[in-house]
Amino acid sequence: MLPLLAATLLLSPALSTPPPVSTSTGFHILLLPKDASLPARSVSMIHTGAGQSRAVAGEPSPGGGDLVFYQNGASPDSTLATDILPQGFPMSILFAPPENGTDVSPADVTVSGATSGLFVDEEEYAPSIEYVDGGRFWICESWVAYYQAVYPVFSWSAGEGEAGEACVEVDVVPVCETLEDLPDGALGSHELVQEVRCFVDNGAAGEGRRSS
Repeated sequence: MLPLLAATLLLSPALSTPPPVSTSTGFHILLLPKDASLPARSVSMIHTGAGQSRAVAGEPSPGGGDLVFYQNGASPDSTLATDILPQGFPMSILFAPPENGTDVSPADVTVSGATSGLFVDEEEYAPSIEYVDGGRFWICESWVAYYQAVYPVFSWSAGEGEAGEACVEVDVVPVCETLEDLPDGALGSHELVQEVRCFVDNGAAGEGRRSS
């Protein structure tokens, strides 16, 4: 099992009503393992080259500070992006070709302007992040050549593709955050940012998974 999935996620007490959901233009991406005994993780990124990072699974920040994303454009021509400050240019999540002899594609966060097909499915009480081509999401212990080390990488596979023992399947959900305005002279734009439904906090997201 993944060594970096050893902590315990603190979830809200069981609720008799649906978990609280709100709307926001910003959100962090929470990864909830299908195996509910494993802790949630939040998507962050590690630098892997000029204009290129790999999306990895880190421990959620209890006091805020998780990487803030937004949906740029409407599905199916949408992408999930984050702003790099102070320049204010966007980096988008794109899935690289499968690696390590599996059917799993690791997620990169890149300055490419390509459309990723990721979007927020705004189900009333259980918003989730989906891929326009369907498939399954994973956290995989994967070799990152730039660091010559293994990291827990946010990944995707089509259909029922094999992921391997180093991967844990996850649900992917948005948790509301404040999307800061871009600074004057920013290289990017928030013109196409969509307001989406999202869980109000990590506890609500965990409760939403249990009740869905």
